[in-house]
Amino acid sequence: MRPFRTAFTLAALAAAFPAFAQAPLVTAVSPARESLSALPTTTVEVTFDRALDPASVSTATVRVFGNWTGLKTTGTFQLSDGNRTLRFTPDERFQSGERVMVQLSRGLRAADGTPLERAYAWHFWTRALSGGLDQTEVSRISVRRPGEGNTVAYGAYAGDLDGDGYGDLAVVNEATNDLRVFRNDGAGHYPTTFEVVPVPNGSVPSPNEGGDFNNDGHIDIAVANTTNDRLSVLLGDGAGHFPTGASYAAGQAVRGVGALDLDGDGDDDLVTAHRQGNDVGLFLNNGNGTFAAVQRMEGQASSEYGIAVADANRDGLLDVFVGSFNTSEVVLLLGNGTGGLTYAARRAVGGNPWQLAVGDIDNDGDVDVASAGSYAHNFTVSWGDGAGGFSGANTFPTGNFVVAIDLGDLDGDGDLDVVTSNYASRDLRVHENLGGGQFGNVRRLNVVGNGSCATLHDRDNDGDLDITGIDEGADMVYLYLNPGTPTNNPDPIPEENDLLVGGPNPFRDQTTLRVELAEPRTTSLRIYDVLGREVAALIDGRRLAEGTHTFTWDARAVPPGLYIAQLRVSTSVLERKLMVVR
Repeated sequence: MRPFRTAFTLAALAAAFPAFAQAPLVTAVSPARESLSALPTTTVEVTFDRALDPASVSTATVRVFGNWTGLKTTGTFQLSDGNRTLRFTPDERFQSGERVMVQLSRGLRAADGTPLERAYAWHFWTRALSGGLDQTEVSRISVRRPGEGNTVAYGAYAGDLDGDGYGDLAVVNEATNDLRVFRNDGAGHYPTTFEVVPVPNGSVPSPNEGGDFNNDGHIDIAVANTTNDRLSVLLGDGAGHFPTGASYAAGQAVRGVGALDLDGDGDDDLVTAHRQGNDVGLFLNNGNGTFAAVQRMEGQASSEYGIAVADANRDGLLDVFVGSFNTSEVVLLLGNGTGGLTYAARRAVGGNPWQLAVGDIDNDGDVDVASAGSYAHNFTVSWGDGAGGFSGANTFPTGNFVVAIDLGDLDGDGDLDVVTSNYASRDLRVHENLGGGQFGNVRRLNVVGNGSCATLHDRDNDGDLDITGIDEGADMVYLYLNPGTPTNNPDPIPEENDLLVGGPNPFRDQTTLRVELAEPRTTSLRIYDVLGREVAALIDGRRLAEGTHTFTWDARAVPPGLYIAQLRVSTSVLERKLMVVR
C-alpha cells in the first residue's frame, strides 16, 4: 500500500502546484537597450521564454514613458509566436531624440498564471534627424515678473505638460521657491507670460525629474530642495497646471533625484541624494502618486550629490549612479528588484561631480555615465562594462565651474553629444562626440549672467534637437535653433528612412549597417575616410525595395581611425560615423 499512497500524494501535490510552473523570462527586447535609432513611431517588443496570459497585458503592466512626451496610456497590444512575443504600439508618437523608459511589472503572468519573478526595465532613445552643432540663438525670455528681483532660475524640465504634442518648459527657481511654466506656442517658441507654481515646503529647489507618479497619463515633477530635508512632488493635470503638491522628509540638503520602479509593482518610486545627510533616500510609491516614508541607506559615497538611473549590468533591473562630491567619484548602486539597492562599484572622475547624465556614449551597447566636474572645470565620461562596473574613464575640459551636463544627438549622426552649462565662464558649451566617445570641436554659446542648465529637445517638432538654455544670473531662458538639414537639399529623406549602425561601433574587424526605406528608392552606400577618400562601396546606385536591408563592412584592410558611412537616396545624403579600433 505504501507505493500507492506515495503516488497518490505526489499526484495531489502536482495538481495543486504545477510541477513545471516557472516565472516567464525576457529573452529579447526591441528597440535595443540604450540604442539611439528607434523611429518616433516605434513599437516596443518583448520576447519571453514562454507564453503569456493575455489577460495580464495592459498599460498597467507594460509602462512606456518618454522623457519629454510622458506615459503612453493608450495603444495597441499584439501577442504572437504562441503568445511569447508581446508588441505594444503607442497611439502617440515619441519626440525625436528623446530617452524612453520601458518598465514591465510583476503583474505580467505566464499562461499558467505564474507572474514575473521581478520587474524588467530598459531605456532606449529615438533617433534625431541630421542637424547641426552650430545652433543659433533666436530669442531670450525673462523668468522674472515685472519689477521682480532675482529668482535664480536653476533647473528646467521640457515635457509636454498640456498634451498638445509640443514640449513645454518648467523652470525651477531657487530664490522664489517655485516653478514657472512656459507653454509652447506650437512653433517652438515660448510666450513671455508664464504660470507660477509654488514648490511645497520649498527651500532653494533645483534638481528635478519628470515622471507619471500616479499613472494618470499626465506628467508630474519631483523637485529636490537643496537647503532643507524635503522632497517636493507636483502632480500635473494634463493641461499644463500642477494643482496638487506634497513634500516628504528626506535627508538634509537634497541634491539629486531619480525615478524608477524599485519594487516592480508598476509605478515610479524615487531615489534622492543627500549632500549633508551623506546618504541616499528611497521613496516607495503608494500607487497613487503619494510616497511612503523615506528609507535612508548608506550610498557608499561622501556627500552624495547627483543621481542618474539606467540598467548598468544588463539584468533588466534599473540601477542608480550617485555622485560622490567630496571624493570626486561616481558610485554605482544596483537595484535588487524588491525595493532596495546594493553597492557595486566606484570610479574616480576628474572633479567634484555636480550633476550626472547617462547613455551609451561610445556606442558599445553598455550604459556610460557623464559627470560635470564643477570646480575642476571639466567633465568625465566613465565607461560602463555592462557587468555592473567601470572599464575606464576619459576627462575633457569645459568652461569654468561646470554645474550641469546634458546628453543628446544634436547633429543626428547616431551618437550622443554633450552640452555643459558653465557658471563662472558665463556660457553653455557644445562638445561634439567624435566617435568612440571622444569629444572635441567645442562650440561656445555665451550668456549674460551665469550658465546653469540646458535641455536638449525637439522644441519645434522638426525632427532635430534644439537647445534651451537657462541663465541663473540674469534669469533668462535662451532659445537656440538647430539648423537641421541644409535648405538646399531638394529631396529630403523621409523620416521613415534611416541608416543604422546595427553592429558594434567602435569595432575591430566587421560591423553591420542597416538601410531602412519607406518606399523603393535608388540607393548608394559608401564608406569614406576622414580625408574624403572612398574605401568601400556597399551599394552602388541600385534600386532597393521598400523595407530593411542589411550590409556588412569588413574593415580589416583599412587602418584604425574614424570613417564615414554615407547613404545617398536619390539626391539626399545621410551620414553615420564609424570607429575602427585595433
